[in-house]
Amino acid sequence: MKLKTVRVTNYRSIKDTGVIDIERQKTIFVGPNEAGKSAILQAIQQLKRPDGVPKLDALRDYPRSLYNDITRGKVNPTLTKVVTATFDLEDRDKEDLPAEFKDKVTTYTYTRYLDNTGTHTCDLPATGTTLNQIQKDLDRIASHADARLSSESGTEISKSTSDLEAAAAGINGKHHLSKDERIKIRGWLKKQIGHIDSGSAIEDRYDAVVDALDFADGADEVLSVLHKNMPVFVLSNNYFRVRPRIHLAHLHQRVSQKLMDDEKYDYGNLCLLKLLGFDAQELAKAGTVTDEQRKDASESNLSAIERRAETLLPTHETCTLFGKLTHTGSPPDSGTDHPPSMT
Repeated sequence: MKLKTVRVTNYRSIKDTGVIDIERQKTIFVGPNEAGKSAILQAIQQLKRPDGVPKLDALRDYPRSLYNDITRGKVNPTLTKVVTATFDLEDRDKEDLPAEFKDKVTTYTYTRYLDNTGTHTCDLPATGTTLNQIQKDLDRIASHADARLSSESGTEISKSTSDLEAAAAGINGKHHLSKDERIKIRGWLKKQIGHIDSGSAIEDRYDAVVDALDFADGADEVLSVLHKNMPVFVLSNNYFRVRPRIHLAHLHQRVSQKLMDDEKYDYGNLCLLKLLGFDAQELAKAGTVTDEQRKDASESNLSAIERRAETLLPTHETCTLFGKLTHTGSPPDSGTDHPPSMT
C-alpha cells in the first residue's frame, strides 16, 4: 500500500494544506524553516498511531488562534477533519479480500478526526447499504406478510409491520447499516420467509434485500482488511540528536567496538555524516598530523597533506557546513544499512 495523496487541515499551525500529491520513490520533504513540514508529518502519524504517540487533543492540536471556535461551540471536534490520506493498493493488499471484490478495489482512503475517531472508504461504487435503499422492499414484504396472516385468521393483523418498525428503530436511514443493524434486519427477514411464495414478486424483493445486506457484509470486510494493511508512519527526527562538536577518533573507536553512546548522540551524528558521504576513520586520519610530518616541513610533504585533505573535503561549502566540528564520521559497517531519517 503506497501513499498517493494527503491533506492536513485544522492541525497546529496548519489550516489547510490542500491535497498533496505524493510522487513514487520520493523520500525527501523540502520546505523553509517553520513552514510546517514537521506538523504535516506529525499529522500523518495520526492515521495509524505508532505506540507511544499521543492521541489528538483539541487544546494542543487545534490551531490556537481558532480555538475559541471550539469553546463557543462553533466547531465540533467530532466533525473536524485533521488528516485524510489515499493509498494505492498493491497486489499483496488484495490477497485477503473477498474474491468478488479483488478486481474492483484499487484505492483506500482514511480520515482521522480531531476527536480521534476515523472513517474510511475505498473506490467501490458503494461501501455499504443504507436503510433508505431497502426500506421500500422491506415495507412491501411486511405488508404482504400481514395480508397473508390477516387472510388466514380472518382479522386484520399488522404484526410484521410492527416488528419491522421495532427492528429499524434508531437506525439513521441515510447512514450505512452497521453490522448489528444488519443482523436485526436479517433476523426480521427470516421470520417472513414462511409467508412468501416461491417464484413470486415478493420473493424477488426478499432476494434483493438479502443481496444488499450481503454486499454490505463484503464491503465491511474489504475495509477491515485494508485498514489492517494500512502502514504505520513513524516520525524519526534526528535533527535534535546531532552534537555541534564531534571527536572523530573517539567516534570511530565506539563504532568499531559497537559501543554506541546515546548520550554522545552517536546515531544522529552517524546519520548526518553518512548523508554527506564521509567515513569516520579516513576523516579522522585526514585531520591528524604525525610527529614525523610535523618535523618534515618540505614542500612535497605539505603538498601531500593538502591533496589528502582535498580528497576528503573537496569543497569550501562542505567545510563550512561542518563549522567547528573537531571530527566527523559515518555509520558502522554492521551488515545493516541504516539510512538517515531527516525532517
